[in-house]
Amino acid sequence: MDWERAGQAALAIELAHVGTLYHDDVVDRSVTRRGHPAVYREHGTVAASYGGAHLLVLANRLAAELSDPMVRAWALAATRVADGQTRELDNTGDCAVEPEAYVKIARKKTGSLFQLAAQLGSHCGGPGNDSEYDALSRFGLFFGTSFQLFDDLADFSRPTDSHREARTDLRNRTYTLPVLYGLHRDRGRELLSLLQNDGYTLTDETVELVCERLRDGRDFERAEKRAYLECDAAESALRKLTSTSGRDCLLEMVKVARSEGRLSRRAA
Repeated sequence: MDWERAGQAALAIELAHVGTLYHDDVVDRSVTRRGHPAVYREHGTVAASYGGAHLLVLANRLAAELSDPMVRAWALAATRVADGQTRELDNTGDCAVEPEAYVKIARKKTGSLFQLAAQLGSHCGGPGNDSEYDALSRFGLFFGTSFQLFDDLADFSRPTDSHREARTDLRNRTYTLPVLYGLHRDRGRELLSLLQNDGYTLTDETVELVCERLRDGRDFERAEKRAYLECDAAESALRKLTSTSGRDCLLEMVKVARSEGRLSRRAA
């Protein structure tokens, strides 16, 4: 293992991650982040926008010093993340988005970053083979997608340590998987009348009515099951690796994600 290179790659990933969070908090109107006021709340939207961009540039500078295959992987992942975020923005208030189309967006905006982390880890681990690299790459993509789908479910809950108001996505008309499932089942017309985009954020009363319809239609459970399918795919990819402490650690991460997913769905 090239630990120096691994540390550099990990730092690049985290800088890019935090840079996107600066911007996400502005878009989502988050109040806190990691127990502290969101940057834009402390210093304003302009400072948060420039600060996030600065962190992304620093991440790119570190990534540029990696070997050529990983520089290409970084560039591809960055493009996919940006495309996923843009497509999600384009779909704001759109009740016609297919559930699986949303999963593809989740793969891009979140799965791609997890996939990149797994690819960098594999590369820094020393000489391996293509099958090992592919297995870790697939693990990262599927696990990252499951993380996003579980996080979408958690947005409907009311955890005491939440960094933003519950149901922020719904209020802002970002229709995630449970909402899209509800809109596409037989009783979706009732939800459609509540969610038709009039250019305004949803009222508290409408949000409560929508969540009630989603609970009655078992749409939260459907979304949870879809997230579990991504966990299954992540585990399947890892099973192709030889048994090591590293592989077992990643399997434990999937186990924890499943447990957290159940908690978030029950609170929805």
